[in-house]
Amino acid sequence: MSRVDERIREDLAGLTRPVPVDGVLEQVAVRKTRRRRVRRIESFALAAVVLVGSLMATVALTRVLEHGSSRTPADGATTGSSPSARMEESALCDESQVNTDVDGDGVLDEVAVGSPSRSDHCRPLPPDVGRRYVLHISGGKLAELASPGATEFPGVRFYGIDQNLPECTQPFACRLFAAPDLDGAGADELAVETSEDGATRTLVFYRAVVDPAADRYALVRMDIEAPGDPQFGFPSGPATFQWGRSANRWSSIRCVSHPDGRHTIVASSAVTNQSGDPVRYDVHLTEFHLKGTSLVVDDTKDFHDVTVQEDGPGPWSDPTDQLCGAPVLAG
Repeated sequence: MSRVDERIREDLAGLTRPVPVDGVLEQVAVRKTRRRRVRRIESFALAAVVLVGSLMATVALTRVLEHGSSRTPADGATTGSSPSARMEESALCDESQVNTDVDGDGVLDEVAVGSPSRSDHCRPLPPDVGRRYVLHISGGKLAELASPGATEFPGVRFYGIDQNLPECTQPFACRLFAAPDLDGAGADELAVETSEDGATRTLVFYRAVVDPAADRYALVRMDIEAPGDPQFGFPSGPATFQWGRSANRWSSIRCVSHPDGRHTIVASSAVTNQSGDPVRYDVHLTEFHLKGTSLVVDDTKDFHDVTVQEDGPGPWSDPTDQLCGAPVLAG
């Protein structure tokens, strides 16, 4: 037998040697069981992820629907209809409204003051009404900047402004009072009544100004530039005015146009100094001019022992149905 034949025989003999198979079936069974467990865990994990994601999406959708789906007119509004655009809450209750030109473009703007509610109705009155008030302008237009030659912001977002009114702390006493043009520039400011005490009203003023950082308009409360007239109720800081007549005081605001083009805002404070018919008063006048969103005191004047008559002659006699030419809103 040749060497080659012997080598072939040896190789064939090696191929036919028995292979140990003890425990192989058990190992295969263990691996199959392990794979089943892993697949079950993966299936449970996937189902949990899908379930959690579905729950989160449902909650988010529910909140969106609660806050934004019921943009319907609010029943029980005090004046006018509800604005076309709403705040986060569904209804705007205890509402007052006026159409006026706030940005000076010649187009009337819809302005409202009201108390937002998470309810979708105002009747019966929801329990959260009267706790918070907002000043709101609705719509969606672009307004050109008022300054001539302005090119940095060719169109500024104006409508859709919401401004909280933290100064309205007396429930059901916050409303739009009037929309006068205080400086004769063509854009109307907003007088908001924040509280009432008998026939006397407390007023604050807001003005729409361009906020370049946000590329849109914003509503800013007017303040009084230092030093103000603190002895007669006008310290520097947020401006607050009184309006109305009580047993011993008469307070009003009027605007004066001067031949040189200046516009002066005059606040009258008349205090009785004796009884009789007619009653006689000591009158203090504080004269301002408007600079941006600040009121600057120009002059103060005092008159003693004078008679105050509604719509009568004299610098202290002012009509009670209008503020600087703008009608005082009913209610």
